[in-house]
Amino acid sequence: MLDFKQIRDQYPDKLHVFGKALLREFLQYKILQAIFEGKMADKLVFLGGTALRIIHGNNRFSEDIDLDNFGLTWQEFGEMIKGVERLLRLEGFEVETRNVSKGAYRCYIKFPSLLYQQKLSPYKEEKILIQVDTAGQGFEYEPEIRILNKFDVFTEIRVTPMDILLSQKIYTAVSRKRIKGRDFYDISFLMGLTKPNYK
Repeated sequence: MLDFKQIRDQYPDKLHVFGKALLREFLQYKILQAIFEGKMADKLVFLGGTALRIIHGNNRFSEDIDLDNFGLTWQEFGEMIKGVERLLRLEGFEVETRNVSKGAYRCYIKFPSLLYQQKLSPYKEEKILIQVDTAGQGFEYEPEIRILNKFDVFTEIRVTPMDILLSQKIYTAVSRKRIKGRDFYDISFLMGLTKPNYK
């Protein structure tokens, strides 16, 4: 694992105050690397707020990893998460995982003591949580292939096209029972780059 100073140095000085978010984003890169270098990569496509941040440069940090599911089974999801655990442990991380199937396949990935070890928290028991969600969006499209090239990660990744991301964000915003400002922030960001896909 890179030490936190090496991670922080990948970002502009003005973002250094967001230490926990920077460390979480590094871990997101490692999880994405494990997923898209794994056997199930051709059944998954990266989307959502973290995709906007990592792939398209949105300013808003996002906590979860959302994946479109093109035929991945529950058993395959479990195998994929085992692969993620293996890579993270090889990198020297202590990892806890819990898989849940409730409409979507979800994994809670926790990193015990990491914030304390990196002097980002005074509390040894504080954990970083990254949630990996995968659910079929019910929409056929051709994913884009992008390169993740940051930290010590260099790998190909399948990504939802930007016009479809915008359409999904608009649908999410109008479908929620409670308004979330992050939806409109992301929509505003995307509207400056593309138009919605109405197909």
